[in-house]
Amino acid sequence: MTTRTFATSNPPEVPVFDHLKSGKKTVDGRPYSPKYQQVESGDTIVFTSSGKKHKATVKSVKKYKTLKGYLRGEGLRRTLPGVTSVAEATRIYNKWSTPKQRSKLRQKYGYAMLAIRV
Repeated sequence: MTTRTFATSNPPEVPVFDHLKSGKKTVDGRPYSPKYQQVESGDTIVFTSSGKKHKATVKSVKKYKTLKGYLRGEGLRRTLPGVTSVAEATRIYNKWSTPKQRSKLRQKYGYAMLAIRV
């Protein structure tokens, strides 16, 4: 088991870090890059945001082929509490990376999202 640190945003429209800390958000989606491919059940994740920290234990990891598949498979209530549509959730997730970054990930690793249940 490994301890890993992940930077997490906390925008007012969807306070991801606050939702993780309060337990409202129980699944965290990450791109399928080498950094996140190594995450395993039992690992400790330290989520950070603006100097704040929150520790969680990974319960399981599941790979999805698409962002929409991840959002539908895990449910908006667990992935982005307060967001009511997959279209809005997709728009929010896409704000955290550029089209060029997403294209590079798809070309190099295939398009996938990791669902990390915490």
